[in-house]
Amino acid sequence: MKRLALVITLLAATSLPAVAEQSNPIHALPPLHQAVIKGDLNKVKALVEAGADVNRLDGLMGNAPLHIAAQTDHTEILTYLVDHGAFINLMTPRSGQSPLMVAAWYSKGDNIDALFGYPELNLDLTNYRGVSAQQMVGGWDRHVEPHEAKLYGELRARFERKRAQQQQLLAKQKILNTIENKALSQSRKLAIIEELLQQGQDVNQRRPVYSGANDWHTPLLVAAREGYTDIVKLLLKHGADQTIPGYPMNAIAFHKAGYMGHPEIVQLLLADSNAPLVLNAQGPNNGYTPLHDAIWHGSVEAAKAFIDGGANLELETYEGDTPKQLAERYDYRQITELLSR
Repeated sequence: MKRLALVITLLAATSLPAVAEQSNPIHALPPLHQAVIKGDLNKVKALVEAGADVNRLDGLMGNAPLHIAAQTDHTEILTYLVDHGAFINLMTPRSGQSPLMVAAWYSKGDNIDALFGYPELNLDLTNYRGVSAQQMVGGWDRHVEPHEAKLYGELRARFERKRAQQQQLLAKQKILNTIENKALSQSRKLAIIEELLQQGQDVNQRRPVYSGANDWHTPLLVAAREGYTDIVKLLLKHGADQTIPGYPMNAIAFHKAGYMGHPEIVQLLLADSNAPLVLNAQGPNNGYTPLHDAIWHGSVEAAKAFIDGGANLELETYEGDTPKQLAERYDYRQITELLSR
């Protein structure tokens, strides 16, 4: 019996490392996640260059590699991931955490500063409980030592400084402020914008991402959506770039004008030199071209403008609809007839 007991003890002892290894959650993570945890930048680069998806979520918590990097001391890996396509505002499906929230929770000042350096960062995201990154600083530590209190205070101050910088930027974007001003008539807006352009304001100024209606929008995007024909004409005259997309749908001015049914603006955009670059641009959210958007909302004249302007009639949406099939789906007979010529 003693011999049997000794054998069992030896077997148990030899199996412990294997059991421990299997219970470590890191071994269930994708290779890129594991390389981030280990701080192996060369491995991270090799995996990404070999085609690893920088936005892949793990099967346990729904973390992307960037969420993992945000909680580590490997800031160079964090910036590498963002620079190579990692979605900086990606929120985990389980806890609703963004990379910035994770960095704040673990008090990673270098990571917070690195994320602050990207204009597409959204400071105002909140998780499923309505909590922002700034409110997560320190991980809600219940026992705060003096040195920790100092660190948490410094990190919160960084958020305040970043927010102040954002407000200063918003105030400087006078063309966008004018377009958004509901108290002004369109003719008054036009006059003010013309004066601002003469003063050297950037015609392609772009809103930061701050959970506003015009996140990452240029004046042209807003004017095209709102149907401000004269303003669109003025902006294009001064070099407005219609290839710049907005946020969050990644739509361009053509999509805005088609979706909202502004045929005059479609015509102005078609006459612009950049039109061939984006006339058939398919939105990454649904595969819709500007023509699809015009059809979807039944805008006959906008659809006609796109058709006459040479829009591709064979491109399919994610539903598999060509423009004609989309018109047939919604029983838009006039548009169907236009597409049947």
